[in-house]
Amino acid sequence: LDWPYHGASALLPSYRPTKIEPHESSSTSIVIAATVNRTWVGDHRPGDFPPDVTNQIVVGLMASTSIFGNDNPNLYVYYTSDGGKRKRCFNFLCHGFVQTSSKIALGTSFINGGSSITYGGVPYVAMSIHKVPGQQQWWVSVNDTVIGYFPHTLFPTFFPESYVNQLGGIVHNSRPNGVHTDTVMGNGRTPESGGSAMIKAYLAVGANGMDKKDVSIKPGATVPKCYDAAVLGENPEVPGYDIAYGGPGGSGCDQ
Repeated sequence: LDWPYHGASALLPSYRPTKIEPHESSSTSIVIAATVNRTWVGDHRPGDFPPDVTNQIVVGLMASTSIFGNDNPNLYVYYTSDGGKRKRCFNFLCHGFVQTSSKIALGTSFINGGSSITYGGVPYVAMSIHKVPGQQQWWVSVNDTVIGYFPHTLFPTFFPESYVNQLGGIVHNSRPNGVHTDTVMGNGRTPESGGSAMIKAYLAVGANGMDKKDVSIKPGATVPKCYDAAVLGENPEVPGYDIAYGGPGGSGCDQ
């Protein structure tokens, strides 16, 4: 929470979920978000959590048979300018993201050799959302390839920097048969059980466009009985922090 940020980068693990319910999704992502309350910005200091996250941009890997027709980890982007209340723009389903490279397409599956980065036998994909000093748009990079950008004009309320960088997993829970889904997050293991999925080498992007280590990282989970997260500390091999996350889901989450 050492804001303001001009983006975030990390290595995201590429897992195919061992269990995913129809019409649901399991994703691993980088989220940057900003408040539209400019008065709050002037009255608060880094470390304070903003009163809203109205403007958001997301890049990550998502498995969803209903969206992609397979359960592979597929590249996706997303943005909202109203906190996701009405405006929820996924890939090219509505106007927004401008693709500038033909090397990596949205929807690309990163499995079975789709990534050249491997740790412990797990393939990883390097991703970032960042601003270039002197420019207003938000750029997206995948495996060191700039694939496109989100124009600043997509956001009716100014989005010059972010105040929240969030990394981890998200499961869409449709509550099949009236109980909590058993769609897994990550590799289906929680950080407490050991051997869970890990996001590696998280770095924030400073206002000068340079990478920086975030000084305050707070783990959080909405259903910690079945999905959880933990900050593991600095990565000994590459700059940045490692974050463990994931879990099996299941009806026990409701108990």
